[in-house]
Order: sequence, then C-alpha cells, then structure tokens
Amino acid sequence: GFGFWVLGFWFWVLGFGFWVLGFGFWVLGFGFWGFRFG
Repeated sequence: GFGFWVLGFWFWVLGFGFWVLGFGFWVLGFGFWGFRFG
C-alpha cells in the first residue's frame, strides 16, 4: 500500500532528477557548440 506509493514516488523523483541533469548537459553542450561555432 503506502510503502509501494513512497517507493514509486522516489523512483519518479529520481527519474525527474536524471531528466533535469540530462537536460542541463544538453543545454551546456548546445551553449558550448554555439560559443565555438556561432
């Protein structure tokens, strides 16, 4: 019941964190590319 809900919530938070991290790296890479070739 509640334990599974908490577990699912933590997995969602973890996944969201990884998504934000990946997005941050994408923005960083895009900015570097634009700075170098732009």
